[in-house]
Amino acid sequence: MVSLLIGAFFGGQQASLLPTKAVSFPNLKDATGHAIQIPSPSSKATLLFIVAVDCPIANRLAPEIARITKEYEKKSVQTFLIYPDVSRKNQEITKHIRQFGLSAPGFIDLKHLVVKASGASVTPQAILIDPKGFVRYLGRINDTFEEHGKTNAKPKTKDLRDALDQFLAGKPIVNPITQAVGCFINP
Repeated sequence: MVSLLIGAFFGGQQASLLPTKAVSFPNLKDATGHAIQIPSPSSKATLLFIVAVDCPIANRLAPEIARITKEYEKKSVQTFLIYPDVSRKNQEITKHIRQFGLSAPGFIDLKHLVVKASGASVTPQAILIDPKGFVRYLGRINDTFEEHGKTNAKPKTKDLRDALDQFLAGKPIVNPITQAVGCFINP
């Protein structure tokens, strides 16, 4: 279950780096039963959003998640929604996706395989994976939530978009890890 306690990405993991092993999840099924593969074999990149049905921060950022999904799909980026709350049912996931206007396939990370492999710790959090399965970005979507209790009406940074644009342009990602503020993921 995703804890409603709010956490910051670097909580006890400030020294952590991006995972050094490639991640691969070839036999997954989304909430509607369709087969999916991470990383997506036919895309320039795979983008994962770690989200939760009951996390107010993730839900507030849902419109931006929807915009990023739509815009970067045109640039051959496959997006998936990862729900780490193992107490949820597929029907709740499909309802959440519809309710918030999200278009990416979503699935429940039942054994926290994606969460553990990527180093994700809160929702919402974005993970950019290259075609070979290496995590290239882990962090916040933007700085709408700079810290707990401090929000920006309009974000000043667009961390994820910058990382996507740099990656797709073949450039190094300037900030591959950023602080994500959100709801802790329970182990």
